Amino acid sequence: MPPILPAITPSVSLIVAARDEAAAIEPALRSILALEYPALEIVVVDDRSTDGTSEILDRLNTEFASLQVIHVGELPNGWLGKNHALHRGAEASRGEYLVFTDADVVFERSAIGRAVAFCESERLDHLTIIPRVIARSAFLALSMMGGFIGLLVQHRPWRARKTGRHGLGVGAFNMVRAKAYREAGGHEALAMEVLDDIELGRMMARNGRRQDMLLGEDMLSIEMYRGALELFRGIQKNVFTFLDYSAWKVLAATVVTFAFNVWPWIGPFVAEGAARWAAVGSAAVAVFAYAYLTPRFRYSRWCVLYLPVMGIVTITLIWQIAIRTWIQGGIVWRGTFYGLPEIREGRKRLRALQ
Repeated sequence: MPPILPAITPSVSLIVAARDEAAAIEPALRSILALEYPALEIVVVDDRSTDGTSEILDRLNTEFASLQVIHVGELPNGWLGKNHALHRGAEASRGEYLVFTDADVVFERSAIGRAVAFCESERLDHLTIIPRVIARSAFLALSMMGGFIGLLVQHRPWRARKTGRHGLGVGAFNMVRAKAYREAGGHEALAMEVLDDIELGRMMARNGRRQDMLLGEDMLSIEMYRGALELFRGIQKNVFTFLDYSAWKVLAATVVTFAFNVWPWIGPFVAEGAARWAAVGSAAVAVFAYAYLTPRFRYSRWCVLYLPVMGIVTITLIWQIAIRTWIQGGIVWRGTFYGLPEIREGRKRLRALQ
């Protein structure tokens, strides 16, 4: 999409939520400050950081007068930290479009211009863009692809424009028309929603807003995890949320994962006849599909070597996260504990709006 803007350029407010991002926030913010867009407002919300993020933001604010920094010292009751930070950023923003992004996303200079041009030409109220996700190892590459494919299968965002009933958001880039966003309830409606980015898309769909999703691997990039342990820690809050904190859904996810991701690698050695060949065929399809997709994600095809163990790893993680959440009675996200009753009540209020 070329960055050909209309004669009257819409104003854009880019909102970054940051908590303890000292290792990644400066290069990401410098890429944002270098964006080539004539009507851009940049708002960064520092959500109770303790690792030097606040000092980096204050230094950048001194260097760039256009940068607006909001420091949040306390988290109000009934809010998740990131959701509250994005809400504060939206309150302080004046743009006709709002772009919600994470503090470690690096932008190409024309990214906002291209996104605005697309929204204007297609009359969109919500655009989400999939970034290039950098993976340092083959295991991480396969994990990232598997998670992304799972999201697509579950939420079917390609139907968002056609049906108006499907929506999917990505934390790296959610662009909304400010008027449509506020009429839908804004982040106040998502106050206790762990999957705030995905629920933002669903919220816009429920309000009949026009949406689309694009691949933007040359426009946005992010390194979500630097290693397997960081990945395992990072997904602790998400996996059980996808399953609605339900024991029955944990069991169902276990059965489905075993059938599609474990049995094809065991069946050829323990089954006979048609069952054996069905397992061989399933394994071959998985290898072919991932080998076909890897170059499109700029990953090495060697990552398919991890396919035989990925199903076992997934099942183990599902149960580890579920049991840990049940035992501690909630989740820990960026150093803050959120109880399950509070999260469930927030999700109940959100569902009541549907």
